[in-house]
Amino acid sequence: VERVLCMADGVLLLVDAAEGPMPQTKFVLSKALKANLKPIVIINKVDRPDSRIDEVLNEIYELFFNLDATNEQLDFPVLYASGRNGWCAKELSDERKDLSPLFSTVIDYIKPSVYDQNAPFAMLVTLLESDKFLGRILTGKIYQGIAQVNSDLKVIDLDGQVVERGRLTKLLSFS
Repeated sequence: VERVLCMADGVLLLVDAAEGPMPQTKFVLSKALKANLKPIVIINKVDRPDSRIDEVLNEIYELFFNLDATNEQLDFPVLYASGRNGWCAKELSDERKDLSPLFSTVIDYIKPSVYDQNAPFAMLVTLLESDKFLGRILTGKIYQGIAQVNSDLKVIDLDGQVVERGRLTKLLSFS
């Protein structure tokens, strides 16, 4: 969980409107809060007849409080959704047409990473795989610079010492 959270700028906490926060919710949320990620709470399945929206929201606040969330973390936006029907709303009384309220909340609430493309390339590797055709495959978050095919790369340990050198032969990206 921690490796993935290192690549995130925020967290979407999806909670079932009938079941409320689950035990695994507490574990993952505690890691996200310790990583200082800004949470957005989404109460899902609000259109079900057994939903208990107000009680679940109180349980969510209680969970944040029990995890020693900061005042800033406690001031999270709440969205109401039906994943099955493909809609999200900022208020229960809002029109239920699409997921645009979710996207606009993420854009408005979670600040993008600070990135300097003119600095030397630096990436936090969070996953290392091997492929018999491609060789090593590294997945991670780029913090600065630009990765280019045929660039020389260095693996640096926590003390800043070079532990390995290599060359970037293929590049797959998503943003």
